Amino acid sequence: AQPILFPAEDAGANAPFAGGAAAGGGVTDISSMSPREAADRLYNRVMSAAEVNDSAQVTMFLPMAIQSYEMAQPLDLDGLFHLSRLQRMGTFDADALATAEEALSRDPDYLLALYAAGDAALGLGDEAKAQEYLGRLLEVWDAEMASGNPDYELHARQMDGLRDFARSAVGGE
Repeated sequence: AQPILFPAEDAGANAPFAGGAAAGGGVTDISSMSPREAADRLYNRVMSAAEVNDSAQVTMFLPMAIQSYEMAQPLDLDGLFHLSRLQRMGTFDADALATAEEALSRDPDYLLALYAAGDAALGLGDEAKAQEYLGRLLEVWDAEMASGNPDYELHARQMDGLRDFARSAVGGE
């Protein structure tokens, strides 16, 4: 099973690769950026390309994005979510699950990691584990969304899709 793709993060100013001239031919010098900033730029580029089914761009930049996050260690929860999504997109499902579980070891109710772990478990064919993670996502949804976690605001365009994915996977609503 392939991961579901959501619209790229509110790309605009945060992702010069998403839309505009930079997506087609402009070059952004990431050598002057922090490792995490470069990783986030590559993540946005890959996600934007995936959103428009540009497999050539995904194929070109996915390995760079994964490597960039590995070089930016240690990662915060959002960085681990990004890395897990990229690993899943590359069908490195065991790695994606391990990365999501690392985030969950720090915060067991972190919605983005619960989604990533559930999706990776599905990629591995482990329905029971996927049901566990995605069921937990639904259980803690309201409290987590009310927590004011800035990562949820950062990924606001994805959040309803994450919940819908979890509901579909666990046979709910």
